[in-house]
Amino acid sequence: MSLEAAGAGEHSPLGHVPSQPGWNCRACGLAWPCGPARESLIAEYEGNTTALSLYLAACLHEAIDDLRELDVRSTGGCGGVFDRFLGWIDQQPKPDQMPPHEPRVGP
Repeated sequence: MSLEAAGAGEHSPLGHVPSQPGWNCRACGLAWPCGPARESLIAEYEGNTTALSLYLAACLHEAIDDLRELDVRSTGGCGGVFDRFLGWIDQQPKPDQMPPHEPRVGP
């Protein structure tokens, strides 16, 4: 599956898309998905973590293929790619788990 087939361009309107084969963000140079890419993906998938996980799993699969062909000294290898692509999704607060807004008391 190519990156285009996975739809990365359509999910990152601000240009925070991966640059292959190193999988760094084209806009900021950080490991993709960078913070802005994650925010964009969360907004695009509107809290549907199952669909977001499937999309990122497809990206993960392609990234592993790309990264294992590169020099480990320049990429850091494939060791942390699962956490990088999928580990952060469950750390996002779910709307029903967020504490209720409490009015501010004081001056």
